[in-house]
Amino acid sequence: MRASFTILMLWMAVSLVGQDTSYYYSIGTDGNDEAIYGAEVNGRFVVFGNTGQVGSGGSDIYILHFDEGFKVDSFSVIGSSANERLVDVATNSMGLNYLLVSYYDGYSETDYDYELIVLDSSFNELSIKLIEEEGTQNPIQIQVSNELIYVLSKTISGTDESSYSLTSFDFDLDKVDEFSIEGFDSLTVASFYIADDIVIFGSHKPIDSNNLDFIVLKYNVQGDLINQKSLGFKRNEIPESIYGYQDSTFFIVGSSNSRFDEDYDAFIGLMRLDEMELIWSKTLGWNPNVTNRDEFGINSVIGSNKNIYFGLTTETYGEGGDDFHCYELQQDGSYIQGNSFGLSTDEVLVQLIALADSSLLFLGNTESNNGGPSDVFIVRTKNIGFGNEIKFESIRDTVSIVDLVTSIALTDDQAKGGDFEVLQSGKVLSVLYGRESQNERVRLYIYGINGNLIYTDDLQNGRLDVLGLKTGLYFLKLESSVWTIPSKKIFKY
Repeated sequence: MRASFTILMLWMAVSLVGQDTSYYYSIGTDGNDEAIYGAEVNGRFVVFGNTGQVGSGGSDIYILHFDEGFKVDSFSVIGSSANERLVDVATNSMGLNYLLVSYYDGYSETDYDYELIVLDSSFNELSIKLIEEEGTQNPIQIQVSNELIYVLSKTISGTDESSYSLTSFDFDLDKVDEFSIEGFDSLTVASFYIADDIVIFGSHKPIDSNNLDFIVLKYNVQGDLINQKSLGFKRNEIPESIYGYQDSTFFIVGSSNSRFDEDYDAFIGLMRLDEMELIWSKTLGWNPNVTNRDEFGINSVIGSNKNIYFGLTTETYGEGGDDFHCYELQQDGSYIQGNSFGLSTDEVLVQLIALADSSLLFLGNTESNNGGPSDVFIVRTKNIGFGNEIKFESIRDTVSIVDLVTSIALTDDQAKGGDFEVLQSGKVLSVLYGRESQNERVRLYIYGINGNLIYTDDLQNGRLDVLGLKTGLYFLKLESSVWTIPSKKIFKY
């Protein structure tokens, strides 16, 4: 069977003088693919996501690697025969990547659990731990401080009752502490961030209301609730994300249908950490000149010009269905401009990212390119707007997309290279590669636990015997001129 990994680069026509080129990538296999998290690592861009088409079975995690010219040059897959679905990623100053993964194997005594996977800066697996608890575990978010790893999760018991908790782990992935987030009716917890204290963002239903309000909770690191703030307006508020800003302030991002009509608009607010007071807020998306639908706030970033860029998904503006959108705001929340980025059907934003070269990158998913039911979609641009027209705080639509530049398809074998076997006998470690490989040079790479290359050589007739490795943990990778098999971890006895 042919499983294609397709890169569709759609370039946007640029006819306006002085405007920077915006361009689009659509990336995926024939199956369902979704982006979860993107980051710049060692000067290059990396996308973490999920795929059901390539890998070891069920749902697996994949990592897309971009070169310095921002072209996809490779991808790797992480997964077992179980269903593993990436939920969130955090990175630290040492270049380590911490993956939070929903896990289900179909036969364990517990229901859905979650995994913690640690990758080094070369994306080799350093450690992995399955967290098994009674009931269904729904992981939500992972954050890393200088001392601990924090995981926000939701547990659903057999009676369909749900509870939220924040669990801390040390860097050996051993559990350190845990506290429950409770005491509020109809509580939903969406996000948190770590300052000197722990700030949690969600929604709840006040006793005297039938509507959902935002709620911000501040805990100390021991899990004691030390302050709280409920933000309720006319109707319902939906929380999405919380981010630290500067001078002991933070952003809350979500959606609200309180300001205008009953459709939802994107909400962003800046709060002061010490007093837990709202400094300013904006509800964006409504326009009296169009048919208003829903806008959902995703996250905000600070640009190189110190302005605030607010990323969202909208149904009101754009080329059709859902689209990516962005508002540019001054530091006091004043509106500057906005624009939409999308194709003919649905593009749902996952993350807005400010890159080191001062450009903005929109990361999400699309149903528009026919590469599969869902594919990764990327927009990269230097300038979100087509002018500084301020009218109804509305988003201005993109120009039409005119050129489909290229499509690259890789077969299963090209994408994965099959698999290889590792045998140990005494001091000899043997690597066996069973697929026919006439006229194909296959090379073995052996890395240490810190990602350093220890040994490399070519296989001869599908086999290579390695002598002299000390007892310990190693990562083995096979590579040819057209494929790379993702690293396999082995313990040399």
